[in-house]
Amino acid sequence: MSRTRSIIRWTIALVASLTSVQALEAPLFAQSTSLVADLTSQAHRRAEQGDILGARSRLAEAFKLDPTYGPAWIELGRIHERAGDTAEALRVYQAGIDRVPSFVEGYRARTRLLERLGRIDEASLDLRAALSLAPADLSVRTEGLEFYIRRRAWSAALQQSRAVQVLLEARSDAGAAGQARVRTLALEMLAAESDPVWDGTRRWGWERRAIAAIGRRLGAL
Repeated sequence: MSRTRSIIRWTIALVASLTSVQALEAPLFAQSTSLVADLTSQAHRRAEQGDILGARSRLAEAFKLDPTYGPAWIELGRIHERAGDTAEALRVYQAGIDRVPSFVEGYRARTRLLERLGRIDEASLDLRAALSLAPADLSVRTEGLEFYIRRRAWSAALQQSRAVQVLLEARSDAGAAGQARVRTLALEMLAAESDPVWDGTRRWGWERRAIAAIGRRLGAL
């Protein structure tokens, strides 16, 4: 019996000590994250003012404290992009992706840069990675939709438009959801029109042809 009581007391003491350690670590972690965020904000302000060395110095401090803080990697990548050093910007985004778990913003930033560079296949891969990591994020879905519209990839755009429509309907945003439904209908027609097996436009009435024409004008189709 005494041995059992000793084990119970030891277990209680262990749990208490672990709780105390967690209680101490939580504010320290929060303080560290807050400091890293502040350093990143300082870096952004300095970069906007043209003080690139100061900005990079602040980011170096931030990385020492927490190399997994995504916004710091995004800020450093943007600094290199603004300087025209796209190769270094791509290297920075890759470094962030390697270090930050599920770094959606890193993939998004690199998607935009790769598209501007005309490296569409690589941009598409990064976009798909972002979409797979954040399938319920409206901004990511919208970015995917716009990307595929620019590429005139109607079937892929249609898939994203349907996802955007579902997300907007779930938010009970009647106006935006209504616009999304019209866009989805237009993309359905454009996808059918581009199908080499079946030219769906032959079976459309003038109303559907008009909607398809509207669809082409959406986002400079």
